[in-house]
Amino acid sequence: MCENTAYVGHMVSQKYTTPSYKNKKRLIRSEDEWVVIKDHHLPLVDEETFDLVQKLRAKRRRKTKMDVCNILSGLLQCADCGSNMRLSCARDRQFQYYIC
Repeated sequence: MCENTAYVGHMVSQKYTTPSYKNKKRLIRSEDEWVVIKDHHLPLVDEETFDLVQKLRAKRRRKTKMDVCNILSGLLQCADCGSNMRLSCARDRQFQYYIC
C-alpha cells in the first residue's frame, strides 16, 4: 500500500512486456517506458503525505543478515524499552519474528 501510486490517483500501465506473442514470459520495462496517467481517479491519500511516506521508508530500510529487506524494518519499536525491533527467523527460515 505504501508503494502503490494508485492510492494517489495515478494509473500506471505497460510495466511489463513479452519477448514475442508466443513466449509468455514477462519482462519488466524501464520506468521511462511506463505509461502514467495522473489524476485518473479520486485519490485516497494526498500527494504530500504519499511523498513523505516514501522519504521515510527510503532512509529507514536495512537488509538483514539473510539479505532480506522487510517492509516493517526500522518502523517497529519495543513497547517496554523503546528500542528498535529487529527481524529474526528460525533455522529453517519458515517462521519470522521480531526481537528487541
